Formats: sequence, C-alpha cells, structure tokens
Amino acid sequence: KNHKRKNWFIGIDIIKSPEKNNFDLKDITIETMKSSGPGGQNVNKTDSAVRIKHLPTGIIVTAREERSQQQNKKLALSRLNIEIEKIEQTNNDKSKQQVWDAHNELIRGNPIKTFKGLDLKLV
Repeated sequence: KNHKRKNWFIGIDIIKSPEKNNFDLKDITIETMKSSGPGGQNVNKTDSAVRIKHLPTGIIVTAREERSQQQNKKLALSRLNIEIEKIEQTNNDKSKQQVWDAHNELIRGNPIKTFKGLDLKLV
C-alpha cells in the first residue's frame, strides 16, 4: 500500500483565449428602407424597415415586422446580438477542443525538471 513510485506529469501549453466580441456601435452600419407587404400608402412612403451590417464579421440582419423604425431597429439589434453570440459560442467550443487536444499530447518520460520529496526539492 506504500508505493515508492509516484509519477506526476505536468504539460504546459500556451492556448489563445477566445476573443470577446464587444458589441460596439462603431462596428455597425444601419440602413433604413421601405418595408414590403400590407400597409397601403404608409408602407410606400415611410422607411420603417431596418438593415444592420456588422462590419468585422459581415453579418447582415434585417427587421421589417413592426410599423415603426425604432421598434425594427431594436429588433434588428437583438438579432445581431444573437448571431454574434453564436459566433462566440463556436469560438469557445474551438478553444475547449484546443485544451483537450493539448491534454492528449502530453509527453511523458522526458522531464525538464524533477522534484523529489514532500518539500518538492529540485533534483
């Protein structure tokens, strides 16, 4: 029960942290356009539909369901936020996979430093 042989292996690897996409208004362009569908003359004369483009990622979202431009703008911003969160989640999943791959590539039997005893003295 008192084994003399205790081997511990530590692998150190540098892994890039996932980028945080902070939603910045400087990174988007907002366009208004005429909506389509029912609404008669009001639809033909007002720019109530909104198209938002996120410049760094190239994502384009539109909203034209509501009658007012402000409501469509809020709706489009929330849709853009959802799309950016999907990209962040994908990047986070890739980062987790990198950590797991680094764990599998741990090299045993080629020590750089060896420590011994409870005091962890360098051998």
